[in-house]
Amino acid sequence: MKLLYDKKIIIEKYDDENYIIYSPFNHKFTKASKSVKKLVLYILNENGEIEFENIINYYKQFDIELKIDEIKKYIDTLVKAKLFFYNQEDYDTEKRITLEDYRFSPTQEIDMVYIHPTLRCNFNCSYCYNKSLAATQKELTTNQWIQIINKLKAMNVNYFIFTGGEPLMRKDLIDIIREIKDDNTKVEILSNGSLLMDKVDQLLPIVDSFVVSLDSLDIKKNSINRSAVGFNNIINLLEYFSEKAPKKLRVRSVITKENIDTIQAFNNEIQEKYGIKCVNVRFIPNNKDELSLIAEPPIPDIDDTKKYKLDLGIRKYRCGACSNILAINPEGDIYPCQSLMLPEFKLANILDDNWQDTVANSEVTKKFRNIKVDDMENCKDCAYRYICGGGCPAIAYKVYGDLNHHLSFFCDYLEKESRQRMRMAKIISK
Repeated sequence: MKLLYDKKIIIEKYDDENYIIYSPFNHKFTKASKSVKKLVLYILNENGEIEFENIINYYKQFDIELKIDEIKKYIDTLVKAKLFFYNQEDYDTEKRITLEDYRFSPTQEIDMVYIHPTLRCNFNCSYCYNKSLAATQKELTTNQWIQIINKLKAMNVNYFIFTGGEPLMRKDLIDIIREIKDDNTKVEILSNGSLLMDKVDQLLPIVDSFVVSLDSLDIKKNSINRSAVGFNNIINLLEYFSEKAPKKLRVRSVITKENIDTIQAFNNEIQEKYGIKCVNVRFIPNNKDELSLIAEPPIPDIDDTKKYKLDLGIRKYRCGACSNILAINPEGDIYPCQSLMLPEFKLANILDDNWQDTVANSEVTKKFRNIKVDDMENCKDCAYRYICGGGCPAIAYKVYGDLNHHLSFFCDYLEKESRQRMRMAKIISK
């Protein structure tokens, strides 16, 4: 008997007693004991050839006595998990289904929208992905935003992220959220935190989560990449949420060369002092000139196992732009995502009567829906391609002018992150 399988199959340690066995070509996995892991190594070494007497003798070197029925049971488990296959037909069918499954459905519905009520900001962060956009744009009125969001809700959009600019520069933000919030609608605010303290009592009951940017509890270190404006307000905000609702606030830090050596200590301090979780994001260059600002290595080793949770039973990762995500600028113009609000990516205006048809039939939408990691020259043969998705198309465009360009400077980071996500995976099939 000979088993068929992906030659790039991955074995990753899960804990002291178990391993993750991951098949890249179909994005399938299982949790395996040490004994099953040994069998997988044997199968790989023998190129899939199964000789039961040889396997029995193989196990004896580890002082393990196995019967043929036990070995068959192990193999059946691996085949059931679709990591190995008894015949070519089953293998080919699985490959075909996987490739078809990775395509976007033409009926894919938008469920998350980034709302930019303003691009005005009281900060001037060095790494802001919207820093090149004009803050002098016209802004929709309070009633226009309320009407627009309610129309989106009627289309089953249930997740609204208010960002900017600094969204709290809009004095009517509370009024807008109060009018559109209900039990079926999730609202998140991305803020620099400097203006939030004065309005948090009113916002807390109607906002599901807040993300505040902060790189250090030391004002001088925090000011290296961002403004010192409102720093004390941000510290007061941490104390407020620590007492009132620590689970509603996340602190987001951008990792750069300036803070990579201190970011882990900062994370620990925020967690221990305030009971608030931190989210570390890598610096995203806006052009080739900013590549030199990327930290090396891209991220530090982070041992917080709670940080990485990936349900590998869920379909493979890929960019959600123009599929389940859209972004709207202050004038109502619609874009694929919050990182690509550029003239060449404008899809329509939300005030247009036929904006949905325009977005659906846009050449920009077609470009994003046709992005496939299996078509990327440097990614298509990578064992981690379905976990990382080939990286962010917005970064590729801003740096190289091509949505499909390989992000060589992020490859090590993406592989490392993929491995961490595998190790911390939520196991749903035993």
